[in-house]
Formats: sequence, C-alpha cells, structure tokens
Amino acid sequence: MSEAGQFLRRARAIFEQHAIHIEPQIVEHLAFLFLLHNQWNVLRDLRPDVLARTLQTGYHELHNAYPRLQTPSRFPTEQLTLEGIRELLFILEQALRVPLYENNLGNFFQREIRWEMLKSSTGSQYPTPYHIAAFMAKLGVTDPDARVLDPTMGSAGLLAAALSEAPNVSLVGADFDPIWAAIGSANLILHGKGDATVFLGSSLAKFQDWNDLFDTVLMNPPFGGSRGVHEVAETVGEEFGRNNATVMGAFALQALCPNGRAVFLTPSGTLFAERGAEANLKTAILNEALEAVITLPKRAFYPYSNIEAHLIVVRKRVEGEAPPLNPVWFCQIDADGYPEGSERDLTAPANTQSDELPRVQSLILNIRQPEAWQTHFTLDGIGTIQTTLLSPATSLAGVGMRVVGEQLIPKWEIISLTNRSLVKIRNQQAQLQAWLSIHYPEGEITALTREQVNAHAWTQMLPRIDCAEEVAGQWVNETVYSTLQVQTSAQPALTLEQGRTTYRFTPTGEHTEIACLLAENGQPQTPWLRVAAPQKIREAEFGGRFAAISLQDASETQIGWLLEWAQVRADAAENPTKGILLIVFQDQVGLFEQAGTVFGFAHNGYFCISLEEGTFHLEQGQPIRQREGVALGGVAIGPAAGAGQGQRMFAALLGRTAFAPSGDLRPSRFLPEPEAAPMQLPASVIANIRKNQTRFNDKVSNLLGLLGDASKQAAHNNLAYPVPDWIVEMLDDQQKALWQMIASHQVDGRSAHFNTKDLLAWKAEMNASTTYSDADALMQLELFTRIGLTMKVHSKGENLYRCLNYQDVLKPQVENPEGHHEAT
Repeated sequence: MSEAGQFLRRARAIFEQHAIHIEPQIVEHLAFLFLLHNQWNVLRDLRPDVLARTLQTGYHELHNAYPRLQTPSRFPTEQLTLEGIRELLFILEQALRVPLYENNLGNFFQREIRWEMLKSSTGSQYPTPYHIAAFMAKLGVTDPDARVLDPTMGSAGLLAAALSEAPNVSLVGADFDPIWAAIGSANLILHGKGDATVFLGSSLAKFQDWNDLFDTVLMNPPFGGSRGVHEVAETVGEEFGRNNATVMGAFALQALCPNGRAVFLTPSGTLFAERGAEANLKTAILNEALEAVITLPKRAFYPYSNIEAHLIVVRKRVEGEAPPLNPVWFCQIDADGYPEGSERDLTAPANTQSDELPRVQSLILNIRQPEAWQTHFTLDGIGTIQTTLLSPATSLAGVGMRVVGEQLIPKWEIISLTNRSLVKIRNQQAQLQAWLSIHYPEGEITALTREQVNAHAWTQMLPRIDCAEEVAGQWVNETVYSTLQVQTSAQPALTLEQGRTTYRFTPTGEHTEIACLLAENGQPQTPWLRVAAPQKIREAEFGGRFAAISLQDASETQIGWLLEWAQVRADAAENPTKGILLIVFQDQVGLFEQAGTVFGFAHNGYFCISLEEGTFHLEQGQPIRQREGVALGGVAIGPAAGAGQGQRMFAALLGRTAFAPSGDLRPSRFLPEPEAAPMQLPASVIANIRKNQTRFNDKVSNLLGLLGDASKQAAHNNLAYPVPDWIVEMLDDQQKALWQMIASHQVDGRSAHFNTKDLLAWKAEMNASTTYSDADALMQLELFTRIGLTMKVHSKGENLYRCLNYQDVLKPQVENPEGHHEAT
C-alpha cells in the first residue's frame, strides 16, 4: 500500500464509523471536499451550524460555476460530527503532502482516490486503471485540439488521461449513474478542465447530437447489462443486440467523425463470434480502417475485475475512401509492470523490466509515422524490409519489422539469443534472402543480404600458429564421454575418440577435412590439421556420437562441426581449461561479411569470425515457434518480461486477405503459443540420451563391482557391511556420533541386535556430545532405517534393529526367527 493510501484507509474508517459504507458515495463526498480545498483552513474552525451552511453554500457555488458538469451531492454534515470532519480534513492534508503529489489534486485523485477508495466496489462499474487509461489515451488522441468523448465515463479516468496527453482537447462524457457522473466531473475539475461537458443519462439519448462529431472516442464499456430494445433499434440498430459491450462499441464507431479514431475495450466474444451481435460489431469494425487488436494481460483490471479484455484501435474512413486494405497488427501484452494478486498496487510506478505497454504503444504510433520506419533493404520477390525501434527509456525494448510493397509474404524465422534476436528472412521457396541481428537494449540492428556473401578460405580467417604446450593432454567431451588427445607443438596432432570411432588429425594428408582446436574465447590453439587416416569423416558420427553443433554458411550449406571440450587437471579440477574443436568440410565457403567480420549459422544461432583478431564467436538460442499456416507481413519482437526470460514475439502484422472477417481475431490466434516448448536438434536429444545411458551404466558397473567385492568375503558370514563414506558424510556431527554407537554394537564382526531401550541408553552415555532428547534419538533411528544404515527385525515377539550385513546386500532374506537379542 502506498503512503498516501494508508491515510485514505483512515479516511474511509471515519466514514464507516458514521454509517457511510458505500464506496462510490464515500468517493463522492471526498470529491466534494477536494473541490473546496482552498477553504479547508476555514472549515476546520467553524461551529457546527456555520459549517453546515458553509458547505451548503459551497455546493451551490460549485453548481453555478460548472453548469455543464455534475456537482457532487451535499456533504453529509448531519452524519459526520464536527470532530469527524476536522479529523478527516487533517488526514487528507497529510495524504496530499506525500512527495509524489505535493498538493497536485488532479494527479492525487486520478491515481490514489480512484484506486484505493474504489477497488472493492461491486457491480459492473469500476474505474479504468490509471496506466491502462494513459495507454489508451496515447493511442487515441492524435490531435492537440481534438474533441474527445467517453460515453461510459464513470470516474472520467480516460478523459483525464486524454487531458494529460493534450491539454487543449475538448472533453465530453456521459454516465447514467449520478454518483459516478459527479465523481467523474470532480476529477475533470481537479485536472483544470471545468469547461468539459458531462451528460447525466444514457449516451444513446444523445445519438443524433453526437453522430459523426468526435475526433477521438475512448471507452471502457460495461461488459454486462443490457439496453432497452427500442433505444437500440432507434439508434445504433437492433443488429447489435442489447448487450452493453456490443451496443456501445457500435455507438463509438458512429460517434466518430470521418478520420477520427476510437480506442475501446471489448470482451473476447466480439473477436471470435461467427454470428449474432458480436459478429455484426466485428464486421462494422472491419469495415473501417482497423489498426490494431491488443490483448491486455489477464489480470490487467484486477482488483476491479478478472475478465480478459482486448483493445480495439480503429480509424473511421472518410467519405469516398476505398474499402480498407491496410494490414492489421495483432498484439498480445503479457505483463503491464505490476505484479498479480494482493501485491498489485497501481499507485506505485510500474516495474520497467516487466512493462510491455510502452513498446506496443510505440509500435501502433509508428504505424502512422512513415519516417519512424527505417528501410534496411529491398529483396527481389518479397519487397522492402523496414524496421522500427521500440526502445522507450523506461520499459522493455523491442523492434518492429514489416515488408512494404510485398509481392509475396516472406517467411520469418526468429531465434531468441542471450541479449539479441536473430531473424532470418526467406522467400516462398524457403530460400534464405537476408537476416537481421537485433541487439537489446541498445537497439543496434545488423542487416545482411545474400548479395553481401563472399567466399573465404578457413585457413585465411583463422591464422596458423604453433600448438601451445598448455593445451596438450587428454580432453573430455562430458556430454557423451568422448575424448580428444592433443599432442604438443613438437608433434602437433589431434586424436578424436568415442567408443570404436577414432579420427586422427595431423599436419599431413591429402583429404579435405580440416580441424583445429580453439580456446574458449575463440583464439586458435593449434595449426590447421588434416585427417591422417584415409577414411572420410561421416556426418552421422557427429551431432549424436560426439554431440557436435552443425555449422552452415550463408547459403545454409553445411560446412562443418563444433565440438566442445574440457581438460581437467589435478591441480585445477575446479577451473578446467575449455576448448572447441572446429572441423570444416570445405576449404572455401560462402559467408556474410561486414566490417571485417564474417558471419555464418549454427543450429539455432550464428557464429562470427573477426578477420582482424582471428577469433571465433558462437551464440546459440531457442527458436520462437510461429503458428503454422499464418502468413505474416511483419512481426514485433523483444525481451520477455522478467530478467533472463529470452525474447518473444508480441505482435504479428497480417494483411486483410490473411484472415477471414468472420474468423477468430484474437491475437493469440496468430501469435506463438506461450507453452510451446522449443525444439531441440535431434542430435542433441540423442546426445542427452547417450549421456544418461553412460551415467547409468557407470553406476551399475560400480554397484556390480562393489557387490563382487562383497561376494569374495569369507563365507558371507554375516559380517557387518561397510557403509559407503558418502552416506555417512551426509550426516551432521551429532548424527554421526549416534551412528558410531550403533555401528560399534557388534560381536565378532557381526552386527548385534538392539532395541529402542538400548538406543536411549547409548544416547545417555554420550550426553556430553549430543543435545538429543529421547524423542530426537528415536527419530534419528527412523532416519537411519530409511536411508539404509539399519534395518528392522522382528524376533520372538520383539521389535529389534541391527546394522546391515553382506547377506542383506547380496541376498535379502527374512531374519532368522531363532535370532537372539545379543549376537553370540
């Protein structure tokens, strides 16, 4: 809860103490006091009778000063005592001194009063959250002198947001509830817009007066409730049914003047319905110049409502304008900068690392500004590829990409890397045409086309050097437990081995396969070596057997492999030397080149070689899976909300022919499914399977070896079984001490039986070294039994325990019923 909110809780308590419990009424009374803010010093010192007359006079003065607004009702002086009013004014003064507001009444009312005092209100009416209202206003108010309408204004949060966006706009609102109309009017007055107009009653009553009148309509209509049959038939038309959401959506479109813009909320039914009022509203929206459909976070309206809502951004066509052909952006916002649940405090600043609103806002606004789009290149058979950076200073970064003048829709392939996205652009034949590398958060974009491909010899890109002494020795690929033997500079050679497969690389040989060992930072550690044996390297051996990464050139032709290794020395076990074995199939390959660096592709990533420094850099990521069968004219991507979550596609651009007007227009229909798991390279899956199999085999071999040693013990004569050290090391000092007492209870090397009385007696003997109670000791015995240090025995009607012996491990058997309490 904010600092100001704590004061407002106390203010609410004062009203409730005087039998005023309805939240909108409390807010209306507070609004009345805020409108008389300049008289608070006087009001505190008046006698009760004078105070009542002064407040009544204030009511009439407000009514006369703002005739086009709805004045809050008279303050209930008969219910609140003079002391209660004085305390209330004192609390409000304290709240206004919070540094965030510093007596800014409009901002305080918009952010604090509407949030804190109305968040538990019931019914279909609730205030539009402050940040959502600001988001809608930025998308809708494009003219500084615009005429703005909210036909279901409630607390006028949307109109106040429009005023913050453009101070000279003309504001008109309507609400059928006199209390909410008064709250909204007070909000506008406190924002310095006393010349606004607020109509009390149904907006449909103003249908003729407001038809084709407004430049902007901002609206969050009630999703429930209904309108009268006759008023609907005589205004928007009975084809829009009676539901508030569909009727008011149609009303918003008709209230717009030509070229005006509406931004309004609608439930999911409007977007996926195939018939009825919702489908008719969808058709009416598509008949205009629809710009965007935006899905808000699932809990964007919490705590007011948990309903899923979508934003429609649409421009009304001018007379004579051709039917709309403009493509439509479908956006999905997963996070709005605030946590879910009880921690959601909308008075606090949004978390910039989880606020996706600003970048979607930038995307929609940039649609209307051709200069905001940067041309990167023109591709034959596709069109001109443009990008626009979506990197607000205080929120998540992003980039929008689209093709203009397209002949055929391109195929986008997007890979999420650590701090960037890699976008491959293909034609309809799936041939790679160009690629973009977008670096976050700086917004740096590297663009390369196939025309920039040059041929390079690998031996020219990575220089020849002598093999360094410190890289010699045996290296291990831990993924599949293969080894790489590196010889010294006197005899430079690499021997790659896994199972029965062995390859040896030396400085001599006539075969074309080339290999060298790179350091972890990409610096060459050995000269280029050729395969010594006459056999050809089989591609099937790599990726599975050796867990290698496939390398491709600019034409996506496979040119080689990368294998990662580590050399563990006895003197540096915790800091192993790491390296990469580079194997190339061709001397000459085609790679992208830019500014002294050549680029190629790895599986789900890329690699680059610095020609000046002779270093090799590899980066891999995860593909962003796209919906099958959806032809995209553009995409918007950027970091996912939350640190280290990778990137995601949050918007898709579809041409009008790419979706059916009667079909499902929810953005989730065209965007990747959140739960879609990234696909692994089949070779990586095989490598993981091999790795797990190898580990399992090792464990089984160790166990069989241990049992084999046990079977060699003399006659399996019930000797105590030696407990593995790693189990004992799991115990703390007191547990170890108790275990030693139990383990030492033997006769001739054989484990002797004991009962709980024996255990407690041993515990008593070691009081100096343990703080266990009797109950604690019994619990430790149960623990020892569960982890296999002791076992339960039932003999002669008594429950006993003993340590394990070799027979228990080799061949578990039922305890001899003739056993004795003490071994003999």
